[in-house]
Amino acid sequence: MIDWKKEERVMVKILIDSGGIIYSSTMGNKVLDENNNPIKEDNKFKYTEKTVEEACYHADNMLLQLFTTLQCTHYLGFVDTEFLNSFRRKLNPQYKANRDDRSSPKWLKEVKNHLIQEWGFIPSKGYIEADDMVRIYANHYKDENIIIQSSDKDLLNLPFLTYNGRTGTLQQNTEEHYKNFFWTQMVTGDSADNVKALPRKGEKYAQKLFLENQDKNIEEVIFREYLSIFGENKGVEEFYKTYKSLHIVESLNELPEEYRFEIQEFRQVPGTF
Repeated sequence: MIDWKKEERVMVKILIDSGGIIYSSTMGNKVLDENNNPIKEDNKFKYTEKTVEEACYHADNMLLQLFTTLQCTHYLGFVDTEFLNSFRRKLNPQYKANRDDRSSPKWLKEVKNHLIQEWGFIPSKGYIEADDMVRIYANHYKDENIIIQSSDKDLLNLPFLTYNGRTGTLQQNTEEHYKNFFWTQMVTGDSADNVKALPRKGEKYAQKLFLENQDKNIEEVIFREYLSIFGENKGVEEFYKTYKSLHIVESLNELPEEYRFEIQEFRQVPGTF
């Protein structure tokens, strides 16, 4: 148990990015030997397929364990729909194109529907993704005692209290931390989402830019890097495309009118006050 509450009956509200839960739930069961140790073949674990009931049961257990570990009283969860309809893919056709040939895990749709129907998780609206909804809700409820749960580095580096569901790490991030993380990505890109940035420029180059320009606006510094490398016209286009691909939407005001939605209230964790 994480003993970080100061008083009894403190409301602890969590925003759940369901990606890690869905991925874990839809993975097969590891094959064990007679000593209950996982069996490997060619240095890879062997798996047997789960039934749909096992996959949904796994998701339920992960949620209950999460609520217990963080002593949560209220929650809101978010489920991603097909990212091909997101504004990022329409702006940048290469966005997550490295995932196009991957086959979907068995029971993916079923586990998503289970989270929506049984736990009240909110599906993303197509134009935006679950990450955007988490941040929109986090900013809306920023004055309350909230935690963002995820296994996605983009959400785990936001300027909030975050919980890494994979490592069990609770971390309070500052605005300065997130600024450094985001603008580093504007230099290096994001290989996980197939977002390109400045060619052949890595983290060391980004940190060099930060150190040499501490008294300047880092957005302007990196914008000029794009112009220098790509040229005046292409540089503006590449900067805008990369920025929009990496930036997580902060508020409903950033969305076109037809994609805005009503903010929901937190749901109570079963068995709490």
